[in-house]
Amino acid sequence: MLDKILEFFGFRPTPPPPPPPPPDEDFKLRLIRLHNEYRADHGESALALDFKLDTAAQKHSQWMYDNGRMSHNEGSRDPGDRITEEGYKWSTYGENIAAGYDTPEDVFDGWVHSPGHRANILRGGFKDVGFGIVGKYWTVDFGAKANFGDHMPEGITKEGWSEPVPPPPEPFIPYPPL
Repeated sequence: MLDKILEFFGFRPTPPPPPPPPPDEDFKLRLIRLHNEYRADHGESALALDFKLDTAAQKHSQWMYDNGRMSHNEGSRDPGDRITEEGYKWSTYGENIAAGYDTPEDVFDGWVHSPGHRANILRGGFKDVGFGIVGKYWTVDFGAKANFGDHMPEGITKEGWSEPVPPPPEPFIPYPPL
């Protein structure tokens, strides 16, 4: 009924914008190349693309796009929860997010010029990586798998054992205006 009244007075609801097209796979290839070249230049080993981390990152970028905001947490779910839900059994993890960048090169440049993000990129304990891109929302999830088999040491759960790398403080997340 309200729609009809508003329409009578000349107000028409604006339809929501169509969802962005899925990212070109070339974006992810460019991102992994940028990360691994930067790590190699700083004496760190290359990261391997992991499907489970990739899925977690893609879903998080979709969540940020759907909600129109950047955050490491989806309500009470933090990156470790989201990564675990995809079946990645981590010993450590980290996450970089950004919004507003157009290209992999631009977002990577923003990350390497932010101390917390650069620390994640260069952390030697990370072995795997996954990327998510929806619209101008970017996520990279880093991890290293727990490798205890069926013999978990006392006090260690199947979800992980070391403290996760805390995300950089929100004010230091670089992003240009959308």
